[in-house]
Amino acid sequence: MRNNNSLIKTKFFLAILIMLILIGIVFTVVLYESTRIAYADSNNEDITQLSRKYTDTISPNGIDFNQYKDDFILHANGNYATISSNVVIKLAKGSIYSAFSTYSGSNYVVDAKIEKDDNIVKLIPRTLFTYVNKTIFVGKAYGFAIITEQLTDTVLKSTVILLNVTGSVSDYLADIKVEVACTLDFVYINQTAAISLPAVSTGTTENVLCTFNLLNGITSAVVPLPKIQTETLATGRTTKMMYVESKDYMLGNISFAGQIRNQNDYNIGDAQYDVNNDYGYFFIGNNYKYSATKYKSQTYENISKLPSAIIKAGIDILKAKNLWVFEPPSLFTVAQNMVDICQILSSINTQIEYNESTDSYGYTPQYFPNTRQTQTAAFGALVRGAHLILQPTDKDTVFFRKGNYANAQFNYSHTDGKIQYTQFEFSVGANIYRGSDRENVGAVVSPSAYYDINEPQTNALSTVGDVNYYMLPYGSQSFSFAPYNGKFVVASLDDNIDLYANGKKIAKSNGTYTFALNTNQKIVLKNKSATSKEGQFKFDVKSVSTTDETVGLQSGKSSVVKFQPTETGIYKFAVNGAQIQDILTNQYNGELEHARTLNSSFVKSATMSIVCKKNASYYIIIKGDNTATSASVSATKDNASWSVGTNGSFVSGANISYHLFTAPAGSSKTEYVVTFENAQNLNYIVVNDNADFCDFVYKSDGYLRIRNVEPNKKYYVGVYSEQGNSVIPTVKKNTADIYTWKITQNGTVINPTSSGMYLLPRGATYKVSLYVNGKYKYNDLVKTSDSLINLVADSMSFDTTDGTLQLTAARDIDSHLTISAEGVDSVVLSVKTTFNPNEIGIASVNMVNAIDVTFKKSDYITSIDYTVSGRSNAQQFTYSGTSTNGKYTGGLKDLFKQGAVGDVQIAVTRIKIKNKYSGDILTRTISNVNHTIKCSDTDVYNALQLYNIRNHSGDTFTLKNNIDVSTLGVNWTPIPSFSGNLKGKLKVISGVKINIPATITGDRNFGLFGKIETNGTLTSFTIKIDIASAVKHGDSWVNVGGIAGVNYGGIVAVSVQGNLVCNRNRSNLGGLVGANYKGIGLSSFKGTVYGNGELGGCVGYNVGTLNRINTLNSTVTHFVEGEAHSVGGIVGYCAGGSLICSNFNTSTLNVGNSGAIRNIKTRMGTIVGHLENSTMRNDCVQSNSTWTSGSIKDTTYCFKYASERVGRMDNSTITEA
Repeated sequence: MRNNNSLIKTKFFLAILIMLILIGIVFTVVLYESTRIAYADSNNEDITQLSRKYTDTISPNGIDFNQYKDDFILHANGNYATISSNVVIKLAKGSIYSAFSTYSGSNYVVDAKIEKDDNIVKLIPRTLFTYVNKTIFVGKAYGFAIITEQLTDTVLKSTVILLNVTGSVSDYLADIKVEVACTLDFVYINQTAAISLPAVSTGTTENVLCTFNLLNGITSAVVPLPKIQTETLATGRTTKMMYVESKDYMLGNISFAGQIRNQNDYNIGDAQYDVNNDYGYFFIGNNYKYSATKYKSQTYENISKLPSAIIKAGIDILKAKNLWVFEPPSLFTVAQNMVDICQILSSINTQIEYNESTDSYGYTPQYFPNTRQTQTAAFGALVRGAHLILQPTDKDTVFFRKGNYANAQFNYSHTDGKIQYTQFEFSVGANIYRGSDRENVGAVVSPSAYYDINEPQTNALSTVGDVNYYMLPYGSQSFSFAPYNGKFVVASLDDNIDLYANGKKIAKSNGTYTFALNTNQKIVLKNKSATSKEGQFKFDVKSVSTTDETVGLQSGKSSVVKFQPTETGIYKFAVNGAQIQDILTNQYNGELEHARTLNSSFVKSATMSIVCKKNASYYIIIKGDNTATSASVSATKDNASWSVGTNGSFVSGANISYHLFTAPAGSSKTEYVVTFENAQNLNYIVVNDNADFCDFVYKSDGYLRIRNVEPNKKYYVGVYSEQGNSVIPTVKKNTADIYTWKITQNGTVINPTSSGMYLLPRGATYKVSLYVNGKYKYNDLVKTSDSLINLVADSMSFDTTDGTLQLTAARDIDSHLTISAEGVDSVVLSVKTTFNPNEIGIASVNMVNAIDVTFKKSDYITSIDYTVSGRSNAQQFTYSGTSTNGKYTGGLKDLFKQGAVGDVQIAVTRIKIKNKYSGDILTRTISNVNHTIKCSDTDVYNALQLYNIRNHSGDTFTLKNNIDVSTLGVNWTPIPSFSGNLKGKLKVISGVKINIPATITGDRNFGLFGKIETNGTLTSFTIKIDIASAVKHGDSWVNVGGIAGVNYGGIVAVSVQGNLVCNRNRSNLGGLVGANYKGIGLSSFKGTVYGNGELGGCVGYNVGTLNRINTLNSTVTHFVEGEAHSVGGIVGYCAGGSLICSNFNTSTLNVGNSGAIRNIKTRMGTIVGHLENSTMRNDCVQSNSTWTSGSIKDTTYCFKYASERVGRMDNSTITEA
């Protein structure tokens, strides 16, 4: 029991704790109510980082941890110096341990000469020896615990517990083992001092004074502390000075905490976090292994059972983002005597039994759903935190002494195909106990250690602009700019982030970083702070002026240079020693893309011209040959121009040539036409002085008409062609010359007949063009005649501005129209309207409890002829039909009658059409209009597909909707054998009707299925079924059930509703299955069951496992016929199986005979009629139900056992829940 002082301290501590929580500071875990936790330099981040730096490698600062430990053990194993004589004896020094401390003594006086600190300070930060503290730090290579306390006014004593750490973090398991290696004592001397050397705990001692002398000008030192032992021998008393294993302190109740976080993606707690987009790792289980001791009967003994432990896991451990660093606080959080996980998902509080020699457990390890989908479905989140925490009572304290260990195993998983850069963070906590009286002097928790899971993924930047970054504390993130080499700048980066380019740290100047980078090199951001960092930085190419700029080149790679003009105009870029590969800009939508004032079909060359907008950014991509190491890039403004009239010739090449055209003075907007002599396949770009694209009409063979030209405004006209012709431009107003018709539909040219007539299908839009002199487009076209003009005015339209001709779907077939060039005689286009193949098609096929086809047809199609062809298991079949309403219904029954399996084709063969305006009836033959109907499919929509499961019984099937079996028009024939997987998705199969004849030929198993095979599984659906039978007694046995006659597989969450009658005394009849040989769970029956054989509300005969199956609102009636059978509310005859947590609820169990039944010992029970070689758990009960043995006279086995739940019980047990 704690004393009053301890209670006062605890109350004071809790008050302080509440205050700290209120101001948003979360402190450390309380492993005991009466203890207080200290952190490694919790107010000094440098100590934490230094400890992590030390312990993450086995040889920090040139000292090997294992060699140091071994050197200590060597010198603590029997080496001593006798100091009770008058001869000065030196204590042997180690090569690593105590290498700089010389202890010598005689006449019970010891002198210590100290050259410098012991090598322990290269394994443990020296600062921890210089102030009073209790600290633990567990790194990836080793760990330590240190207890520094005041020995005298000027001397501090430190007990160091060295810990072997074995850490293995893989793609699926984090396995962290912490073992106590040895315990050592040290003193911290900061001036010449004298102390009495402590005694070896097992012996007597003299008061031996040791004087410390600091040499070589040092002012303080960390020094190994020997101890004194006096022995009384036959020859007298002898006093020895020696290094020994310290027993001053030891560790107890070693506990672990773990957390998984995405390194460069959002985590729980981020505002942007969405679990649906989180494909990172998550915990699926954890284990605890150990070798430990317990103090009992004045000694320590090994234990195989930890008296009490709590194992917990949760969605996250700390919610607030600013608490993620955990140093302080650690992964452990304060909540009095419990560990507070934000959302606890699982907890085990039990004795943990572990056999070290066989690596086996005496308890069930903890596991969670093991997929992303199942965890989010169960918890709405992913399990990212886990604890393995020992919390025994004081009397059951678990001690970890030399050679003892604690081993935590955290199992985790991730989404298949999604390998993310992840951080596993763990922390170790323990109590510190004084060796002399085993008093708990405090609890310590190690700041977190971090492991990377997988390699960092490099974010490939494809463009310049704002770049998102996200890093955990002290984390990093890599980027690359794969497209190009060059000089780059980064701005708007947090001051707590360092930037490295190609492994070199880049200095920040005026808020930006400037560096050269090749395509195979990386930009790495490193977070220097103890908090996570996310944000955006600006990434861009270094700008150059119009003067020459030298650019470095890399063999086989492209480089980039940025240019920003101070005014809009034509600019010529030239490169010396390389070629321009492209010119990009981000002025349109922020993404780097091809400059739109540069033609996309350009040819790479040493020079290139485009129109550049004032202050916009342009990126010139260049590439040298394999030998060039640098190139010179320049930008020059080009003043080439045109005026009204004929201008000088120029070469229209593959790369665009720009000319400035300044519109003459005027009072209004107008149109200008530019024609080109010798033009071939010309292309154009026209922009105004704001670099905005202008409205123009053009043809590639030499015609360009610029619309809405404003007087006195500047326009930049670009021309390019693959032919490289020398062309002469003439600028003038719109004119016309020689004419040629051209009709296209969606870019496809339509050719006329030999007579010059164009045959155009109705219900479509066309482009009609007239070319001048074979080169220039003429746009002034007009409709001049229409054969339907007296019947209708709107069956066609023609847009004279762009030449769009639209023939409506209602226009009569074989009607005519003409189009002419306005103002030009004898230029006439003749068009005849034809049937459009798109007027007929198959719009949809409804497969939901039907096979109904809807044809896509125009309003003018009066009938549709079709054929249906496919195969049955026996032969091919084809049948035909005619639809006058645009539908074919009844396909489900038709195809069932044909015995259709697999894929069936429905095809349209002929149609009849009635012209809307003339009234003529026309016939057209149709081809290539067909659709595939799946009569067999793993996605089941209708009764035919359900029926055809029998042809593929080993597959996995899914019910996509409720299915009515009666739509087939016949009684159901059970699926004889099923070895696949049927996923019900909570759907209903209804309309199932089965009649069992008096004479049975073939299969004797009846239900939706005849038999569920060993590998068969059924889950999550409802069956509505009625089964009737002819009377036939004394015949071979039959098995009858709503789901199946016989089950050898697994049935989960399947319910049955209906009426099941089997008038056979040799029958196994159950609402769910007749005979069960494997497992049924979470299933129920509702309805009536009537029969003469082995009869149960759910199962007639059972040798399998029945777990949580229920008979609800049902009547179970047994009609005794000639011989004794078993009848139960759940099971009739249980001949070797087990029943668990099953309920006969609000139901009736009775006998149907009206006359007396004699000499027949019918076995009846509200749960099971006959329980033989079986077990039934005591939670199998009836509720709100009635039962009677009716007219049975021999009731020996009627409601005999287990509170009337069992009729007869042989070699069976009722177990507790």
